[in-house]
Amino acid sequence: MVRFLFLLLLVGIVRVNASYSESHIKNLLGLESQLILNFRNYAKELQEKLRVIKSALAEYDEHVKDATRDPELYLSNPFSTFRLIRHMSLDWAAWQLKMEDQLGAEQLQMQQRLLAQTPKEIGLKIAAQRLQSLLKFYNLEPAFFLHANRNFLKLNPVDCFHMGEQLYKLGKYHEAAEWLTVAADNYTTSPHNDLVGVPHWRVYEMRSKVLRSLNKFTESKRALSTAISLNHGNQQLLEQQQQLELMSSSKELKDPLPDPVAVLSELQQQCGGESRQDITLSCELITNVTPFLELAPLRVEDLYFYPYVMLYKDGIYDREIQHIKNAFARCPSGNKFEEDGGISGCLIPGSYSAVIRTLSVRLQDMAGLDSAMDGVIILEYGSTNPFKPFELPHLNLMNLEDVEASAILFLNDVVLGGAVTIPNLDIVVFPQRGDALLTFNEGNFEHTLCPNVVGSSMVIVKFMFAREETDETLEMEQDYITILSDKLELLSQNEKLQLSLMDYVDQLQERIDVVKKLSKFLRAPLQTAKGREKEFLSNPLNSFSLLRQMESDWVHVLTLLEKPIGQEQIDFLREMHSKRPHLQGVRDSMAAIHRIKETYKLKAWDMANGLLKGVQYNAKLSVLDCYEMGYLYYNASQFTRAEEWLLTARHLMAQSPTDPYPMLGVTRSDISSLLARSLVAIDNFSHARTVLLDEPKFRDAAEEWLDYFKANIPEKVRNEYLMELDEDYSRLCRSNYKANSSRLSCSYKRTSNPFLILAPFKMEQLSLDPYVVVFHDVVYSSEIARLERATEPLLEQATVKSSKTHKHVVSYARTVHGAWLPHPKLSQQDNKLVARIRQRIKDMTGLRLDSAQYDLLQLLNYGYGGHYASHYDFSNVTSAKYFFDDRIATALIYLNDVSSGGATIFPKLNLVVKPERGKVLHWYNMRMFSYDYDLLSMHAACPVIIGNKLAMTQWIYELDQMFIKPCREPPKHRKNVYF
Repeated sequence: MVRFLFLLLLVGIVRVNASYSESHIKNLLGLESQLILNFRNYAKELQEKLRVIKSALAEYDEHVKDATRDPELYLSNPFSTFRLIRHMSLDWAAWQLKMEDQLGAEQLQMQQRLLAQTPKEIGLKIAAQRLQSLLKFYNLEPAFFLHANRNFLKLNPVDCFHMGEQLYKLGKYHEAAEWLTVAADNYTTSPHNDLVGVPHWRVYEMRSKVLRSLNKFTESKRALSTAISLNHGNQQLLEQQQQLELMSSSKELKDPLPDPVAVLSELQQQCGGESRQDITLSCELITNVTPFLELAPLRVEDLYFYPYVMLYKDGIYDREIQHIKNAFARCPSGNKFEEDGGISGCLIPGSYSAVIRTLSVRLQDMAGLDSAMDGVIILEYGSTNPFKPFELPHLNLMNLEDVEASAILFLNDVVLGGAVTIPNLDIVVFPQRGDALLTFNEGNFEHTLCPNVVGSSMVIVKFMFAREETDETLEMEQDYITILSDKLELLSQNEKLQLSLMDYVDQLQERIDVVKKLSKFLRAPLQTAKGREKEFLSNPLNSFSLLRQMESDWVHVLTLLEKPIGQEQIDFLREMHSKRPHLQGVRDSMAAIHRIKETYKLKAWDMANGLLKGVQYNAKLSVLDCYEMGYLYYNASQFTRAEEWLLTARHLMAQSPTDPYPMLGVTRSDISSLLARSLVAIDNFSHARTVLLDEPKFRDAAEEWLDYFKANIPEKVRNEYLMELDEDYSRLCRSNYKANSSRLSCSYKRTSNPFLILAPFKMEQLSLDPYVVVFHDVVYSSEIARLERATEPLLEQATVKSSKTHKHVVSYARTVHGAWLPHPKLSQQDNKLVARIRQRIKDMTGLRLDSAQYDLLQLLNYGYGGHYASHYDFSNVTSAKYFFDDRIATALIYLNDVSSGGATIFPKLNLVVKPERGKVLHWYNMRMFSYDYDLLSMHAACPVIIGNKLAMTQWIYELDQMFIKPCREPPKHRKNVYF
């Protein structure tokens, strides 16, 4: 606005004569008054911005002081950690935008900023070309995308309109007509369509233009008539109608362009699933290629004999897939490559991890070959065009003449498209997660990967020949919920950002002081002239001063207004952007808060004020924290829970209406809108109406908004982060029940090993059926401290075994990080310490731990909200043909005290065991005499509320015990033929 007024002033000064009349001077004086008023408003805006930032800093400073006094205690509180993660992930981005928002000349600068962010026409054109390319390749109709039963495949009529418009501009009239027909036939009246510039009549207008280009004048006139009926009196449409009438009546009228006939290439037919390959080939278990496969056979389908092509099923475990994806995400720049068409790759050497080496050996076992390239090549692609992976430049650098066999291992399912073909063999494979396509190439490298309609694919490529590769160390991903060092680093980054914001405040205050001083100087002549303007202007000195000030001083004022404030601090915020937590970290943190609240039946208002299980903590949730929780529940269709959090957010905002929440992207009307939508979704219309009437933004049209919310209730969805918890599980986690039977006892155990005569274990019986005991003071504090320091860098997300697939998968039923011990990255002394602890387990349990296959302890670190839902430790995968060595017993070692939460419970025994440093919980998973599964051994880990829970698990297997605890009677619930 200031720039606009100044330009007007310059134009006015240039146009008038050098000798100014009194009226001209008075006009200039009026303009001067307007400029000064605008300038004063600018100063007020600066002052308001400063006040809001100072208010935020005061709140942030309280949390920094709390954290500085005792960082570990502060970060052990789940609310503090959740608030820190959300604050770092979301708030600082909002502050960056607010700091970049230059005050003054708002309309011009806002428009410039929005234009910079608006997609250019070329981007929309490329997107339309790519979508049409996929549609044409797979011979799909536009209506397929409109009516797709999957949300991620679905387009709305407005999307179809823009597809037609872009194809029209590209001269693809037949394709444009198809899209516009779908848009017109399925158009629905919506308040959004007019806002985005696609009213109903415009769809028919564009359809008329396309049909006119195809010389289909009758249909074109019909479409244009429909457009006119929808927009009466549109002069532009009426003129088009006249032109169309003239064209259709012309004697040189051309024949309509015929519709093209789709002719699919052989590759298109194969990618679409058409194949003539022999379906009589075998499907079997491979056991005779290598000695290892005799013990662990793999299922394989023969696809072709000459050359030999096979498809192995379930060639990789889910936990290995996750490991591979993590390695790809951290790929060193020297090992990473990019190809045209959105293809990226990484060479992961075998030295990177045991998982890579194990996978390499497994692929060699599949091929029955002794030598192979070192490591694996990972490819990720979302290409909309087919491509041949073996002809990629980076893979072509290898000497393919020496390749005996190649493997393509698929790491994810492909929803639609994405088949792999070998055209000259007429082989088509629609791969599934874990499938491995193995080819004895014999010079045949024609494999082609078909386009993906949805998402991207990730595959492993491996050639069976020796090759030296480089080794690089990959960085581990940070975990802000469990790992203390990562949480401390996050706290440090937050403090640096707040210091940067304080520097910004200083510069803002300095600008305010300059503006006030300058405003006072420029206002002085007006104050002098007030009430005696004629006398003031009659003085040539005053007139000259006014003219000079208008012509010269305001140029410098404009320069001052346009000069950015705090550019160094803004650059620092941009630099810190990559170090902030990702959205996944925020979601994990919110899921942890959900588990704590629902397990312990806490109220959102109490949690927001730091009250947990009757204990008041020095930690609180902000309005933004509560709003984000409500937003999460709303998107998960858990509207009652969303209502509770949103009401809490609304009440908190009412207590502090001047806080800077609007600057961080959340206003009171945002909260009220989401709250009303949640209430409508649970049929609480009266409360929703009250909420809308109480909000100024919605008050005048409350009924219209209510009707709109009723007509647009979101579809029910299931959110894997917010799993429902069993009531028995929650009830026991909230209780302190401990068995107290006269048959139970506390004693010193001295009998299972001669050494125990000198150093017995303190043993407390908790249950006799099944056998559950606790040993006290088993691991020393010095040993625990050493283990904690040494193992923190090794922690990774723990997995569970799927009951359906018996594969290890990451699950929100078990939220814990773990490491297997002993570990090659630990020192010799640390691994010896692990061996000593295992020996103590043997001594106290009287059971053997001899099997080399199961000689590992699992160290576990549960962060806040960390839990494990009710489960059994036995796997129960024994079949009539295969005996599985299952877990007969478990020893769980607690390595620290937990302030609140984190108990181990046995729901069918009504037993609760609190974690205590150095204590070992031991129980049997099978019946002692029959080795039958004991269903009473079901157990679970309750969510940690405050701090972390550090523990170690040792599973004890049945075959090791066959000579010390023989089976005396056959089991009833196991199907093995040997019983």
